[in-house]
Amino acid sequence: MFADNVKIKTHVRQIKDNAFSDRKARNQLIYYAVAVMIYCLMAAYLGLRGWQAFGLQIYLPLYILILGAITLVLPVAAYLLDQGREARPIPQIIAYAGFYWTAFFLYAVLLMVALDVIRILNRVSHQQLTRLLPSGFPTNLRSAVYLILITIAIMLTIGTMLARRPRITGYLLKVDKDVSRSRPLRIALLSDIHYGSLVSTANLKILCSKVQAQEPDLILLAGDLIDNSLQLIMKTDFISQMASLQAPLGVFAVLGNHELVNADKQEIVNFYRGAGIKVLLDEIADIDGQLVLAGRNERQMEFSGSLHRQTPYHLLNQVDQSKLVILMQHQPVDLDELDRAGVDIAVAGHTHRGQLFPLNLLNRRHFLQTRSYLRLNRLQSIISAGYGTWGPPIRLGSRSEIVIIDLIGNQIPTSA
Repeated sequence: MFADNVKIKTHVRQIKDNAFSDRKARNQLIYYAVAVMIYCLMAAYLGLRGWQAFGLQIYLPLYILILGAITLVLPVAAYLLDQGREARPIPQIIAYAGFYWTAFFLYAVLLMVALDVIRILNRVSHQQLTRLLPSGFPTNLRSAVYLILITIAIMLTIGTMLARRPRITGYLLKVDKDVSRSRPLRIALLSDIHYGSLVSTANLKILCSKVQAQEPDLILLAGDLIDNSLQLIMKTDFISQMASLQAPLGVFAVLGNHELVNADKQEIVNFYRGAGIKVLLDEIADIDGQLVLAGRNERQMEFSGSLHRQTPYHLLNQVDQSKLVILMQHQPVDLDELDRAGVDIAVAGHTHRGQLFPLNLLNRRHFLQTRSYLRLNRLQSIISAGYGTWGPPIRLGSRSEIVIIDLIGNQIPTSA
């Protein structure tokens, strides 16, 4: 199983090739090491609070063994066996358990810290804070733990529903270009399906039927369509399902970081072509004589595959600027450069809009655009929150979506 895991091989190769020669890669390794240390400290903190709440009812060695298995072994096993619903039952169960544990752990730490801070402040204020708290607020640690467990159970239930019930998000955009059509140009934007990682063939079938019901003129796939080794995906119905996506102006895609870490570039391009998907690798496509579509390569990642990528200026310097110019990339970066290069509409994915609150607040550190829509001078940029999920099949702070864009030009000619 592990011998054929392209994802693990890619990570190992990238670390081996870059760890001692690339300062950025070394810094990334240090960052991961610190993150693991912090995770272990937080796990010890939760374990201590759990023992203080229920210790008299648990055999200590057994408690430590179970705690270590859950906090250390389960997440690693989930990553190694990350093969979702398309896998055999045991890896599937481990993957689900590990990913749900990740979400549970995040909110358990946040809520426990918040409750401990409140209890400390209450003690410092000589119980004065109690008067401001709700009457049902827990007064002892065991009650607080029960409250946390109930709260997290509700949050994870809601988050699962938000992840598994995608919405249709519509945009009506006007561009200062001639769009000679009898009706608005309708574009379906999909990203981050993450098929294979807890996103099954059944989910994919629902997605394709919902998209086709919108009758798009053009379908754009902004990367991370798969989230597993290509060898595993080839054994599924991915191609037959994706081939059901049809649009008069075509179906186009760019590659995301998960494609590059799970497959060789040319293998994944050929694979997608089998579903009628045209992959743009820093390429331009002239569509219907009125629209220019540019597909930009994914930027280099330290521990995934990488592609050479042109600057927006070099990619678009030969483009007829009198036509509508749309650029698709996986990550929503270089928006200022896209605007200066003459892009009218930019579309991307990758961010999942944070997926789990409060992680969505971290997007502001990495990307200029944090909301789904941004107007920047001439450029109009749209980020899809994505259809699938990475890691926990849960969304809190965002929702899975299919984006539908209706484009209107200077005028829409009346039909004869």
